[in-house]
Amino acid sequence: MPLSTKLLATTLVLLSGLFFSTQASAVSVTFDFTQHTGWTSGDVAFHSGTHSVNVGAFNGGNNSSVASNRIAIGSNAYGLVACSGRTYSGYSGCYGDGHVIDSSGRDEDIKFTFNQDVTLESMTVTYWDNSDDFSLFVGTDVRVTDQSIFGQGHERTYTFSGLGGDLTDSMFYIGARGNGDDFKLRSLTVNIPDAPPGGEVPEPSTVVLLGSGLAGLAYWRKKKGTQSSAVDR
Repeated sequence: MPLSTKLLATTLVLLSGLFFSTQASAVSVTFDFTQHTGWTSGDVAFHSGTHSVNVGAFNGGNNSSVASNRIAIGSNAYGLVACSGRTYSGYSGCYGDGHVIDSSGRDEDIKFTFNQDVTLESMTVTYWDNSDDFSLFVGTDVRVTDQSIFGQGHERTYTFSGLGGDLTDSMFYIGARGNGDDFKLRSLTVNIPDAPPGGEVPEPSTVVLLGSGLAGLAYWRKKKGTQSSAVDR
């Protein structure tokens, strides 16, 4: 094979490899909230592989706005819980409020904060029955305030795609708004865009340089072919 053809083929392989290696993919990631964290007035970080989410609890929201008063949050073998009552002994316990996410008194929200935009896929709740509903804010925009999960039992899973619309953001609030709603949040599954292999997208100048080199090789080969034809005449 002539040297020019080899160079052309090599450049094509490198350019196509560079293009496909920089295409980002997405993965489903499930965060399990059944760890025993105790009570805290701040955020709790949960991890799944290399991904993480910060979780906090708030109350005082309504059907058009998220809760903004920070309250205590904890988790146990059944999932995330919030406390609008009082905590004592260095947040070792909570009284004056049920150990659930509820709307008894001031409506409670759990806030999820990611370091990038993600898309909601599903959640699993415990302590759920037919009379319970949940609220969802995507960012600070209300999506639903009285959404039921059909059926009852110790554990239920809800798939968010049934809501329709845009479910992508870096921040979400899931809580209780209706009368007598209460549940615990066992897990949350989101779709997270993965970084390209190597973690970096090549600079545009790199792609332009390779493209220019490819075009230059093609022109040089064509010119060489024309000169050879002229000699043969």
